[in-house]
Amino acid sequence: MPKARRRVCLEDGLKLDLNELRRKELVQPGAERSVVIRWTYSYTGEEIAKGVVTSNMIGVHEGWLLIELEKLDQRIILVPKTRNFGGYQWYFVCPQ
Repeated sequence: MPKARRRVCLEDGLKLDLNELRRKELVQPGAERSVVIRWTYSYTGEEIAKGVVTSNMIGVHEGWLLIELEKLDQRIILVPKTRNFGGYQWYFVCPQ
């Protein structure tokens, strides 16, 4: 008898939005910060995961984000790109 399959939706995964972190001032250009972040189910409010995010955006041309979860310890490079009407937009650099 075949094993029952369970599909997981992409929306159910953990999400880390750099723009949202900036709006909440958890990640800020020109600063180094370390904050605890919690992911919860949107319907029940139940906690899915909790981790520490440390950012260093002191450099003008590069920064980094360190994500520490239970079994995950990953550092991601951040780079700013100029916008058409002034200012910068920060982006994650793919580690691969």
